Parts: sequence; C-alpha cells; structure tokens
Amino acid sequence: MSNNYIRDIHDNNRLSKNIDYKNNDEHPIFAFQYITTNKDHNINYFKKRVRDKCKAYSSMFHKIDLMERTSWKELFNADKNKGIESINISQVKFRPNSLKQVSNDQKVLVVRFNREKYRMIGIKEKNVFQVIGFDFNYKAYNHG
Repeated sequence: MSNNYIRDIHDNNRLSKNIDYKNNDEHPIFAFQYITTNKDHNINYFKKRVRDKCKAYSSMFHKIDLMERTSWKELFNADKNKGIESINISQVKFRPNSLKQVSNDQKVLVVRFNREKYRMIGIKEKNVFQVIGFDFNYKAYNHG
C-alpha cells in the first residue's frame, strides 16, 4: 500500500482516498487558487526584478507544459530532478492561502524547474496539482 495520499476537495479536504501515484496514467492539470500570500514564496518574491520574474514565469510554464504531457506515473517514477518528490507539509515554512485547510501530516509535492534552481510546491487533488507556493531561494524547506 502506498503511503501517498490525496485529499478529496469534495469531502472537506479530509483524507478520503489512497492512490498509488506510481500507477496513475492520467496527466496533471495545474491550478493556482491556493497559492500562499507569503511574498517570499509566491511570484511577488521578485518584486521589481522584472527580468528574473520573466525568467521564472517562462521556465515555470515550460515545466508545466512538459508535465501536462506526462502521466503521473511517469512523473513519480522519474528521478526527482526531472519528476516529483514528496515531503511532509510540516517541513514547509509557509502554508497555502486561507482558502485551503491542510493537516500537519499532509504530503506536498515538489517540482524542480529553471535548471533545478527553483521549486514549485503543491498538493495533488485527484489529477489537479494545486500549486501552493514556490521556493526561489532554498528557504521554503530544509534541502538537507
């Protein structure tokens, strides 16, 4: 049995399904409705650095494009540098915005982009990757 879980958004975000991500042939869909208001971990991190902000957007959308053409199964079976890694939300130093309730045992997914310099952090709900924030400066969680 896989220890990876998803939360069903139609069930008050309680743990309701156990899915073996490594055997899921569906493709991810991306949503940004729960992105953190913490300016160090959303796109406002770049403030007036327009060139860096554009580069981050460009590389993020390139990664999203690649991921949307790849199954969850392929993403979870890939090396973490090209796919997804999973960490506990208690390790993350920010929370989603107030629209999203999470428990301390919730798993979040981390996706590397921009030549592995940045991380997109999110929660998998069914086949939707709910982006909750970014790690642009290696301070969102302990990278070991």
